[in-house]
Amino acid sequence: VLNRANSTVTKLNASTGSLIGTYSVPFTGNYSFGSDIVYDATQNAVWVTDASFNVTKLNASTNASIATYDTYGDGIVYDSKQNAIWIGDSSLKNIIKLDASTGPDFHNFFQVATAADGGGTITDLASSTMSVLAAGASAVANSPSYTFPTAGTYSVRACADNASSAGGGLVPESDENNNCGAWTNITVATGSLVVTGSIITNDCTITSGSTCGAQVSWTTSNATSTSIQQNGIEFSTSPSGNTSRDISYGLNTFMLFNGSTLLDTKYAVGNASDQGKTGTANGTTRDTGPSTYAELCASGTASTVTTTTNGWSWTCGSGIGIVTGMATKTSTAVCGNNTCESSETLLSCPKDCKGKVQQF
Repeated sequence: VLNRANSTVTKLNASTGSLIGTYSVPFTGNYSFGSDIVYDATQNAVWVTDASFNVTKLNASTNASIATYDTYGDGIVYDSKQNAIWIGDSSLKNIIKLDASTGPDFHNFFQVATAADGGGTITDLASSTMSVLAAGASAVANSPSYTFPTAGTYSVRACADNASSAGGGLVPESDENNNCGAWTNITVATGSLVVTGSIITNDCTITSGSTCGAQVSWTTSNATSTSIQQNGIEFSTSPSGNTSRDISYGLNTFMLFNGSTLLDTKYAVGNASDQGKTGTANGTTRDTGPSTYAELCASGTASTVTTTTNGWSWTCGSGIGIVTGMATKTSTAVCGNNTCESSETLLSCPKDCKGKVQQF
C-alpha cells in the first residue's frame, strides 16, 4: 500500500491482511510523496512513481532500492508479456514505456548548421539511444555519418534527452532549454571533398536535314570549374543542367570536366531515318549482276542496279543514310572484239592489241 502523505509503503500479508512492515520510499526529488505503485512479479520488484520526476524500483522482499530513474508519471502498470513498465504522464501528455530489466533509454541527437556558431539552416541528424545514466555518470554519444555538401564553414552540436528538436525533453526538468551543448565550428576545405559528375543523354533519328535533337543532362558534386563539351567544344560551364543539343549523323561525344579532370563521358548517336547497309554481293566478283534485295542491301531502300564496263553499282538507303555497293564482272578475254583486254597482249591477240603498240 502506498501512503502518499508520508512517503511510505506498507507491506501486508496477502492472505491474512496482517502487517509485515512499513518502509520509507527513497524519493530523491523536491516533493516527497508518491503517485502510484505496481508489483512486478517477474523480478519480484515494486515500482513507485513520484511527483519529483522519479520512478523508483524496490526489491519486494527487502525493500532495498534497486534503481531510480528520472521519469515522471501519474499512473504505472506492469506488462508481464513484454517485461515492461508503462507510465502515464498527464503533465507532459506522454505515455512512457520502460524496459523492466534495464530501465528507460536515454535519447540523444546531433545538429548540423550551414554556417559558423549555429548560423544558417539547422538540420537534425538521426537520433540514437543509450542505457539510462546514473546520477553524475557520463557516456560517449556518436553522431551518424554525415557528408558536407560543399566547402565552407559549418557548425555541429550534440543534444541530450530527446530524439529531435521538435519536442520537449523526455526526462522532465525545471529547464528544458539547456539540453544542447555549445556549437563547434568545422571548416571543410575544397581538397577534402570528393568531386563527382555524371551525364545522361540519348540517341535520336534524323528525319530531315543533317541533325536531330538529343536531350543532355548533367550534374556535379563539389566541382569548382565545370565544363561540359560536345565533340570537344564547350557549351556550358554550369555545374548542372538539362538541355537539347543538335547532334550530327553518327557518333557524338559528350564530356564533363572539373578543370582538367574528366568526370564522365557519354555518347549519343544520330541515326538516319533510312539507313542503308550493303548486302552480300558488295565487293564480290561475279559473272552476272546482283538482283535480289539480300544481294544488294542488308537495310535501307535499294536503288536500281547500274551496269558499268567492269561490273555493277547500286545504293542502299537515302539521304544521310545512303551507302554505295559495287560488284566486279568476271574478266573473260575475247580476242577479236576490238578491245585489248587486261589478259590480252600483242602476241596473244594482235587483232585487238596491235593498235595499242607504236612501232619504231
